[in-house]
Amino acid sequence: MAKSKSTFNKKQIADKKRKKQKEKLEKRLDKKHQETASFESMIMYVDADGNFTSTPPPKPEEVEE
Repeated sequence: MAKSKSTFNKKQIADKKRKKQKEKLEKRLDKKHQETASFESMIMYVDADGNFTSTPPPKPEEVEE
């Protein structure tokens, strides 16, 4: 005797659901492992001429009295 068609359809639906969950998990892990921009790399400084630079300005020397 042949199996009913509903059993076959249930297996197909379950396989599709597992595949979709696996793809979702992979996407989540890929997104998690992608390097995000750190705060330090986003900071910009303004030099004495008013230009933007990525290097911090030199610290002013303290004058002792």
